[in-house]
Amino acid sequence: TARQELQPPPKPLVNLAVSLPRFATFEWIVEKSVELGVSTVQPLISEFSFVKKKTDVTEAKLERWQKIIRSSTEQTIRSDLLQILPVLTLQEWANRPGAEPCLFGYEGESAKPARQVLQEARTLNPDKIWALAGSEGGFSQQEVQSLIKLGQTPATLGPQILRAETACVALISVIKYEFDQMRR
Repeated sequence: TARQELQPPPKPLVNLAVSLPRFATFEWIVEKSVELGVSTVQPLISEFSFVKKKTDVTEAKLERWQKIIRSSTEQTIRSDLLQILPVLTLQEWANRPGAEPCLFGYEGESAKPARQVLQEARTLNPDKIWALAGSEGGFSQQEVQSLIKLGQTPATLGPQILRAETACVALISVIKYEFDQMRR
C-alpha cells in the first residue's frame, strides 16, 4: 500500500467549546469534530447543559471519548489527535487568559451574521479560533449578557434553531470555509 504524507493542520487551529449535551450527543459531536479537523474540544457546564457537575464526567466517559477519537482519527487519516480538555464552567472558559477569536453561536436578536464576525476575526490573523455552542436550550440570557460583557460577539447562522450537534458542525464548517480550509 502507498503511504500518504500527513499534513499538519492548517492555521488557525479550529477549537470547539460546547455546553455538554446528553452523552450520546456529545460522543457524536466528538466524532464529527475529529472528521472536521477540530484541534481541541472544551466540554462546558452551563445553565442548560445536561451535565451539572464536573464530577459527572467519569474516568470511564473520558476513556470512551479517547477511544472514539482514536477510531475516528484512523478513519480520517489525520496527523494529530483531537484533544478533549478537562470540563470547565462556561464562566471559567470565558474568563481564560489570552482569549482567541470566537464564533459564538446564538439565535437571539443581538447576533451579527456569522460571516461578519469571522471577517473581523480574519483581520487578527489568529493562530486559533473557537466555535462556541450551547447544549439543548442554548445559553441563558444571563450567560449571553456575561459573554457579551467579556467581548464575545453573538453570531447567527440564520433563522432556524439548530440542535446542539447540528450547531457544532455548522459553526466548525463556517469557520473552516471562511478561513479557506476546505480545499486540498
